Amino acid sequence: MPTDSKTSSHSEQSVSTQSKSESKSESKTTSSEKSSSETTTQSSSSHRDKSVIQNQSRDTIMPTATIDDGVTGWQPAKQTTIASIDIDKAANKSLNYTFGNSDGTLKFDQGNGGIITNNMPPRMNVFIKDNGKIVESSFKSTSGMGGSYDYSLLTTRSSTAPTIKTTSTSAQGSLTGVQYYQAKDAKGQTILKMVGQYTTIVGRVPSFTLEYLLRPSLEKPSVQQELYIYNATSAAIDGGIFFAKDTSLNGNDGVPVSAQGNNAGMYIADGKYKLFLNMGVEDGPAKFNAMNYHRNGGYNLSDYAMNDYSPANFDGTGIEVKNLKEGATVYSGSDSAYSAKWNWQTFQPDTVYHFRNDLGIATAGLVVPEAAENYKNKTTSDQKNHVQDNITIEMKAHNSGYSSEWKDINVTSKIPDELDIDPSTIKVTLNNGDQVAIDASKYNQTTRMLTVRLLKNLSENEWYWQFRYSYSEYENPC
Repeated sequence: MPTDSKTSSHSEQSVSTQSKSESKSESKTTSSEKSSSETTTQSSSSHRDKSVIQNQSRDTIMPTATIDDGVTGWQPAKQTTIASIDIDKAANKSLNYTFGNSDGTLKFDQGNGGIITNNMPPRMNVFIKDNGKIVESSFKSTSGMGGSYDYSLLTTRSSTAPTIKTTSTSAQGSLTGVQYYQAKDAKGQTILKMVGQYTTIVGRVPSFTLEYLLRPSLEKPSVQQELYIYNATSAAIDGGIFFAKDTSLNGNDGVPVSAQGNNAGMYIADGKYKLFLNMGVEDGPAKFNAMNYHRNGGYNLSDYAMNDYSPANFDGTGIEVKNLKEGATVYSGSDSAYSAKWNWQTFQPDTVYHFRNDLGIATAGLVVPEAAENYKNKTTSDQKNHVQDNITIEMKAHNSGYSSEWKDINVTSKIPDELDIDPSTIKVTLNNGDQVAIDASKYNQTTRMLTVRLLKNLSENEWYWQFRYSYSEYENPC
C-alpha cells in the first residue's frame, strides 16, 4: 500500500494480486527533482476487487462513529472551506480542493435558467491557483459543477443512461444530515471530509452512511478523491459505484482526453496546464473511459456516465481493455467528460466499503513522479502463492508531469524475509524492449535491499520499465 493511501487498518488484500500472505515488498523511487523526493510504488493490479475494508457494529449509526478513515483529530469545517498545497511556492502556484466552489461560494447553476444562491450540493472540486487565477478541472467550478455526478450508486445494473438526479450520492434530496470536517496529515496538509446519510429513494429511511474524503498526496500534486460507504440496514443491497465528471481545463470545455500508458489512467493538457486522472491506485476503478458530455434538460438530468463503454451499461468495458500507449487519444470532441466504474457489489449489512480515484493538476516544468509494481506467479495459475513458487516482480517509473524531465532516478526495493530473491534475474527493460542485466551486487543480502540507478532521465509522459526480478517463496504459503 503506498504511503499516501491511508485506507482503514482493517483493509483486506486479495491474495490473487499479492505475492505473499503476510509480508509485502516495499519499493521506492527517488529523484533529485524538487517536486518530489520519494515515491512509493504499489501493485498496479492490487486495487481490483479490494474495496471491502471494515465490519462494524450497528449499535451506533452515526457518520463519525461507523467509518474509520485512518485520520484522527477531526475538527468542524464548512462546505466552503478551501485547502491547498504548494506546487511552486516561489511562483505563487498551489493545488486547491474543497466541497464548495473554487471562489468560496455555494452558488448553484441548475442548468435550466435557475441559479440558487446558497444551496450547492457537496462536490469534489480540485483546482489550481496560479498567481490568484483559478484554473478549474471541472466545468462550472465556481457555480456548483451541476454536470458532475461525483460518486454515484446504480441499483439497476442494465441501465444505459443513469442521471445525476437518480444516482449521484450527493444529489439534492438524497443526502441528509451533512456535516463537514478537517484534519491534518503527517506533513501538516489539510484533509477535508464530508459525512452524511444517503438513500437511493428520496423520502425513504437512509440506507447508507457516506464519507467523502479529499486527501492530498504526501508525495505529488494530486488529491485522493475517496468514498467510504456503510450499509446501515439489516439487509444486503446490490449496486454498482461509479464516478463521473464534466471536465474543463483552464476554461476550455473541449480539451482532448489522452491515455496514460500501462492503464494508469488518463490526462488532459492544454499547453500550459495538465490534468491527470489516476485510476491505477489502491481501491481504484476496474473500468474507465472518456466521452462526450450530454444532458436532457437541467444539469441533474445529465446522463453521459455509461456512454462509449462496450456495451453502454454498467458492465461495459472501457479503455482498460485496450491497453493504450501513453498519449493515445481517448476522446476528441467539443465537450469532454470522463467516468470510472468499480465492479458490481453486494453491500453487506454493517460493512464499510472504500473507493478511490486521484486527480492532480500540473503546470509546465513540473515533474510528477509515478511508480507501479506488478506481481506475477510464473509457477501456478490457481491465483494462490505456494512454497517454492517462482514470482516475477515488474516495476515501472513514469513522469506524468508537464514539459519536464525527471532526473537522477534511484529505485529501492526491500525484499520480505519470507522470500528468496535470485539476483541473477535482475534486469532493466528499456522502452524499446531491450533488457540490460543489473550487477548482483545491487542487492544487499544482509539488509535485503535492492538499489538500482535508472539508466536515463524521464521526460514528460515517458515510462521506464525499471527492472524485473524473480524470487521463490519458501515459507508461509498463501
